[in-house]
Amino acid sequence: MLSDPYAVVTQYQILCAAPKNDRILALELHDSLHRLKVLASTGCGLALYEVAKYLEERGKYQEAKIAYIEAGDAGIANGYAHGGRIYNAIDKDKKQAEAIWRIGAEKLDNPRCCSYLANVLREKHPEYEKFMTKAAASGIPNAAYNLGNFYCHYKNDLEMGKEWFVVAAVADDAAADWAVANLKSILRGQKRLGEISSLINAAPDRMAKVEKLEEQLDHVGKVKKQGS
Repeated sequence: MLSDPYAVVTQYQILCAAPKNDRILALELHDSLHRLKVLASTGCGLALYEVAKYLEERGKYQEAKIAYIEAGDAGIANGYAHGGRIYNAIDKDKKQAEAIWRIGAEKLDNPRCCSYLANVLREKHPEYEKFMTKAAASGIPNAAYNLGNFYCHYKNDLEMGKEWFVVAAVADDAAADWAVANLKSILRGQKRLGEISSLINAAPDRMAKVEKLEEQLDHVGKVKKQGS
């Protein structure tokens, strides 16, 4: 089976998703993991990436980091994204994380690397807009939300901000409702709040959640004013 890397990786993924209380499947998973590790030792990017995930799930962050980056070197760009994430979050090595994400962003055009890189560069960096736009345009909802904030607060371009908040709002992501709250704020300021239902799904239950977020934002604003 090692002659077919996709079969090895796919079998492992299927067994990982199977019930863990089945003894026969557990034995098959053990054998499948062994084959996966053997395949990874040959430099197969797909196998290296799965081994890296396995190691990270068990808290073996340094081994996982190495395997992720080796997966990136083998062409699995998300390997760079997650290898850099461990450098940043676990090792607290922001400089090395930035270097790894830059490889993934510039050489492999990986959206996740673009998003991570932009976040570490911050909004005032001249490359922030380029990398965050690549990430947002590739379908990363949180990147679209960040880009909306960037245009509103750093470029003073409410129309562009509004467009990216709409993109973020239609996604099934944690940032979506925050994007709606920001979108409402822009439209309210433009006296065009009635247009919101034509831009996004404005179902009553969703808008009720957004109103709670707006209450939180109002409360934070009042606290800041009182403390100033």
